[in-house]
Amino acid sequence: MRRKPVFLWAAVVVVVGAFFGAATFAIVNAAGDGVGPDPTIRGNTGAFVEPRGNEERLFLAGSGSNLPLTRALVDAFVAGHPERAKVVVFESIGSSGGVRAARDQAVEIGLISRSLREREQPYGLQVVPYARVAVVVAANPSVSDTNLTRDELVEIYSGRRTTWSDGAAISVLQREQGDSSHAAFARVFPAFARADAEAYAAGRFRVVYHDRAMQNALFVTEGGVGLFDFGAVQTQGLALRLMDIDGVRPSVVSIEDGSYPFYKDLSFVYTSESGKRPLVQAFLAFVASDGGQQVIRDGGYMPLVGGGQ
Repeated sequence: MRRKPVFLWAAVVVVVGAFFGAATFAIVNAAGDGVGPDPTIRGNTGAFVEPRGNEERLFLAGSGSNLPLTRALVDAFVAGHPERAKVVVFESIGSSGGVRAARDQAVEIGLISRSLREREQPYGLQVVPYARVAVVVAANPSVSDTNLTRDELVEIYSGRRTTWSDGAAISVLQREQGDSSHAAFARVFPAFARADAEAYAAGRFRVVYHDRAMQNALFVTEGGVGLFDFGAVQTQGLALRLMDIDGVRPSVVSIEDGSYPFYKDLSFVYTSESGKRPLVQAFLAFVASDGGQQVIRDGGYMPLVGGGQ
């Protein structure tokens, strides 16, 4: 195993967080409300350490988009696994952070919500897509509208439309450039991509940098609207307003039949060495099993492994 990078990751966590021995572990990617970029990894309850004795470990970290479903899968997996296994899903460090952590074997499995970038290809990571999720236009519960056309969405992001149908002000919450949800819309909707990029360049809207920050901002911002994950809404029971697009409701069924084209794929990444670990193999096998597939579907995601292919 490449030990030095793991210790470097651990050192970062120790410097910025308190060390509590072999207690619970966590990584948090951003302080405050996530309105500014913060590429560091912060630890608030511990640091990476090796399990004691014969205890196995499975650490997973990466994109915030993956966290709700991955945590549900881990909960179901751990329920049937020996007590000596330590399985931890850390707070968001982003897809890029997940790739680097997996490459350096600071975690066994990285979590990404996009394809590997060209510069990441030489890392030699195994990529296993496990779920597809609809990307939705989500709004504050106070918003009365329930449907937007594509043209109306462009008008909102270009700044030409500033009120909802009842006259309430629209407050757009934007994500940073390269965000996987915005990329999902841009992939099939060039006019939105242009309006989104122009708004970002002009600093027209508030920008939030993490999935949890977007979730919180949508709840507290009157008239707020932004791009979010259908699965995160379903798994957490979030009372957000989800917009139909051109009359099509986002759902597992509508992404399966192609009527709702805005989606992104969630993947696991890991090194060949990590992939040989029994606990990693057991977890991946569970995800592909009937039980894992049911967890994925129950969470509002379309399975991309096992029987869901």
